[in-house]
Amino acid sequence: MPKCLTLAVAQAHTQPTTSATLTDLSDKAHEAASKGVHLLLFPEAYLGGYPRTCNFGAAVGSRSDEGREQYLQYFHNAVDLGDTPRGAGDDWTAKRLEVAKGKDYRGDGTREELESIAKETGIFLVVGVVERAGGSLYCSVLYMCPKEGCMGKRRKVMPTGSERLIWAQGSPSTLKAIRTSIHGVELTLAAAICWENYMPLLRYSLYSQNVNVYLAPTADARDTWLPLMRTIACESRA
Repeated sequence: MPKCLTLAVAQAHTQPTTSATLTDLSDKAHEAASKGVHLLLFPEAYLGGYPRTCNFGAAVGSRSDEGREQYLQYFHNAVDLGDTPRGAGDDWTAKRLEVAKGKDYRGDGTREELESIAKETGIFLVVGVVERAGGSLYCSVLYMCPKEGCMGKRRKVMPTGSERLIWAQGSPSTLKAIRTSIHGVELTLAAAICWENYMPLLRYSLYSQNVNVYLAPTADARDTWLPLMRTIACESRA
C-alpha cells in the first residue's frame, strides 16, 4: 500500500529581525511536527522579508538619503548563505567551497541553523529567503532535508516589476528538481517562486523533470493566485 504524506504551508509573516524570524520558524516547525507534518513550506522571502510598499527613496535618476538608509537596513537583514554572486551550484550544496580560517562554515550560520531545525523536527523544510551574496540580494528558496541537510537552493530567475530595484536575477541553472525520500515515499519536488508561476516555459522546465510535488511560495495574496494554482494543478495532471 502506498504511504501517505502530510504537507503543510506556514501562513507566517516575517518578524522585525531575522533572528526573531528564525525563532518563529523553529516554533512553527516544532508545532507542525507535533501534528504529523512531513513537509512544511514557508512563504517567499520569509527570512529577510518581502518589502511590500517600500520604495527605497528611488525615482528615475535619483535616490534619497532616507531611501539609501532603508535599503542598507534591508540588505543587512538578508541572510548570508555563503554562496557566490554567480552561484556555485552543487559545490555550494555539498559544502566544497573554501571556508575562512578559524570558521567551520561559510556565511552567517543561517544554513546550519535551518539544517538543525529540520533535523530536530524530522520535517522537510522549504524556506523562502532573501539571500545576500557579494553586493546583491536574491530571492531564493532552500530545500532542507532532516537527514541530509540542505539539498539545494535556487534563486528567482526574474524578479517581478519593481522587485528588480532590489533583487538581482538568478540563474536558470538553479531550476533543478530535488529527488528525495520523505517518510518512505520517493519524491521529486521543486519550487517556482511567486510570479514565476505565470511563466509557462519556467513551469515546463519543472514539469519536464517529472516533478510530483510542486511548490509555489509567494507573497501574493490577491484573488488571481487561487485560479493560477488551479491551472497548474490541471495542466500538470495533479
